[in-house]
Amino acid sequence: MLPASDSFGNATTPPGVPVVPPPVDGGPAENRRWWDSLTTRHQQAMITMEPIAVGGLDGVPASARDRANRTALSLEHARLTREIDELQQASPSSGGHLEADGSVTRARNPGDALEDRRQRLADLDAIDSAIAPRRNGASRVLMALDVESGRHVRVVAAVGDPDTAAHVSVTTPGLNTTVRDSLGGMLDEADALKTEAEARLIDAGRREEAVATIAWIGYDPPQNLVHAAFQVRAQEAASALASFFEGLDVASVRNDPHITALGHSYGSLVTSLALQERGRAVDDVVFYGSPGLGRELLFGEVVDSAADLEVDAGRVYQMTAPGDRLAELDGFGDNPNEMDWIIPLSTEAITVLDGTTYTSASGHSEYARIDRDTGRLHRSGYNLAAIVAGLPELAIDPQTQ
Repeated sequence: MLPASDSFGNATTPPGVPVVPPPVDGGPAENRRWWDSLTTRHQQAMITMEPIAVGGLDGVPASARDRANRTALSLEHARLTREIDELQQASPSSGGHLEADGSVTRARNPGDALEDRRQRLADLDAIDSAIAPRRNGASRVLMALDVESGRHVRVVAAVGDPDTAAHVSVTTPGLNTTVRDSLGGMLDEADALKTEAEARLIDAGRREEAVATIAWIGYDPPQNLVHAAFQVRAQEAASALASFFEGLDVASVRNDPHITALGHSYGSLVTSLALQERGRAVDDVVFYGSPGLGRELLFGEVVDSAADLEVDAGRVYQMTAPGDRLAELDGFGDNPNEMDWIIPLSTEAITVLDGTTYTSASGHSEYARIDRDTGRLHRSGYNLAAIVAGLPELAIDPQTQ
């Protein structure tokens, strides 16, 4: 029987509930088979006993992952708080004798360890705030939480239900993204993207098709241009993102949900590498503010067709806004805006048939943001919503075809 911990870190195993542990390094399909093999009682026991394990399993239903990760969020908050108290009590001259739970096995410099725990605790507070219910917004689902593996806390959160939605998007951010400073804004943007995509579906007579939008900070985004100049962090993230894409397909109650991958900045590189590794679950891809889609150090560009991303031809798009200097770096092979097989989408202002105007976007950071003056997405966000809704004809400029 697997052990568990309560908010004080004590073992708490529900009596009389033997549970088969999840597969070791199982793929999404294997994880789902394991989950479905459990009774409802055993599933709940696993969520209670091993929330961190269940919460991180791609292929397990989003509702179960959400319950597990919210439990883990509380437990991890208590653990970090306890470690901070212990570190504060440790003598600066202790030479780092303090033993702590988790990845902090010995703090050679208690001050460094203390700052690390404080930073991670602040990340958890930001997550707790970001996933709280909104008065007029869709439900928020905590799909993954990893407090210890990375340089920073990692998190994946959704707006809407990815398991029942007809259309699901996954946004991978890039340079300077942090959980503390970025997750709340990303989920607000995800909420606006979901609303816009569903509005376009209603206009198209497809009201019954729901949308779920996901913010994927499941890796350590580079925090400066030095780190962003290398592919290492993208390569570290690629397998996890590829598994997440596949897990969405496996967990869905629909036979074949429409999944769109959205990659911004360095996140476009992460998205490209993930699709090159295993992209079959993804239907459409939009790269925006991209410095490139990946390079082989000895042989130059490696992405030269949609087939390299395992998606159909004509379903890869890119946006490059005026003044986006990072997208002009060509740091990782040719820039998407130089690839004639990728469909360009305009970021200039547009007025659509119902008279609504979507303003232009400029620079590196405005693509998915809400225009403060209009309260609506920019034209670039409108484009993203059209692709996410499976209505690309709304986003594509006929003059480019």
